[in-house]
Amino acid sequence: MSATGLTCPQTPLRFPSGISLNDLEEKTDSTIEIHSSIPGSLQPVSRRTGGGAGDGVNIEENSGLMVDYRGQKYSYVEAIFHAPGLHVFPGQSDKYAAEYHIHLKTYATPVRQITLVIPLKIVTGDISGHPYFMACRATPGATRPLITTLFTPGTKTLQYKAPDIRGRTRDTPTTAKCRSVNDETVFILVLTPNYIRATDIDRINRLDTGTSDPRNLPVAAVSPSVTLTRQDVLNNLIIANPGVGSTKAPPAAPTLPKCAAEDETDSESSVNNVSNSNRALCAILFTLCFVVTITLLDFVLGFVWSSIFNSSDSTDATKMFIMGAICITAFFSYDRLMHNLGVMFSYIRL
Repeated sequence: MSATGLTCPQTPLRFPSGISLNDLEEKTDSTIEIHSSIPGSLQPVSRRTGGGAGDGVNIEENSGLMVDYRGQKYSYVEAIFHAPGLHVFPGQSDKYAAEYHIHLKTYATPVRQITLVIPLKIVTGDISGHPYFMACRATPGATRPLITTLFTPGTKTLQYKAPDIRGRTRDTPTTAKCRSVNDETVFILVLTPNYIRATDIDRINRLDTGTSDPRNLPVAAVSPSVTLTRQDVLNNLIIANPGVGSTKAPPAAPTLPKCAAEDETDSESSVNNVSNSNRALCAILFTLCFVVTITLLDFVLGFVWSSIFNSSDSTDATKMFIMGAICITAFFSYDRLMHNLGVMFSYIRL
């Protein structure tokens, strides 16, 4: 991939005819590994609100989605549904019926961005639409597929670098991001399309409300104004094989052995085999350890109490009240404290 990449007028990519994918450089070190364990609400949200450009429809995904790419971890930013699609893929004469763009970025400096692009074809014959898009509704359903179900391990991807495409439309084909090196994105086009029903496309574009108000609907999409030459393609595009690696849950936050750090009544918890009585026992042990620690500190640093209170029965009562409040707080905050510590150590490990 070229260090400069494609320009705004050359994007979204319209792969020229007469060029074979076999002509492109093939890389084995540009595989994406997708981590997700909890489905998003999958609610369609307008991109017209708040002065937005209206370039597609947002789909609410889970913020814990992460992707490993070329040795770095990318965190979820947003997901955008475009119908019709924006790119012309290799071997196609026109755009697909729709595309699903998943935008991610790093939080380390320098910040890097990637956009996963999934092409979507209208179902034909006995082929069924993907359940993921059937579940994209204003009111979240009880059963919602993980985003990882949209990816097949081993699939090749086509990759190129270009300015961020968000905010660009037919009437506003260029934005400030077109001139910003800091907004460059690696676009990762999945070469195996998924299937979607025409009714799902219409429902998502109308935000599952049946609205026909143009103020809520997506606007016409941007198209490239410059045709790519053969040399542009050879200099800026690569094939990743495999493009999609494993799809799995993100690494779990460390927890105390046999003591739940989260609400085990959640059916999606990875530790839901821990009983509530066991959790209560852990909380009691934690509280006792906390009390012992406070008592030792009071013994070693007794002058702190002396400087605050006079030696009297009322002082002892006050101290007992404070100790009791601390014990009760420690007992009932055990789950949340363990969860926050687990998340903190998880980020340190990542």
